[in-house]
Amino acid sequence: MGICEIWIERIETLRKLLIRELYGYNPTRLWNRILILQNPFASEIEKTAINDGMLTMDLDGYLKALEGITTIEEVMRVAKG
Repeated sequence: MGICEIWIERIETLRKLLIRELYGYNPTRLWNRILILQNPFASEIEKTAINDGMLTMDLDGYLKALEGITTIEEVMRVAKG
């Protein structure tokens, strides 16, 4: 295996780890398996995850602000950056 193949393999492994960490990878969900095999753009992964019930960081923050756990200002500051 050449150096290029090694780096491609490492990048692919990192991409899969990122998907798992960001979107709560669950191998039993069919869309997870399909998306990973298709090598999608991040926007496609996010759209599919939201359709499957994932909350975005800002929406989750606003809900926590309504519960009194944090403030709207903090949510806006964190979700922007």
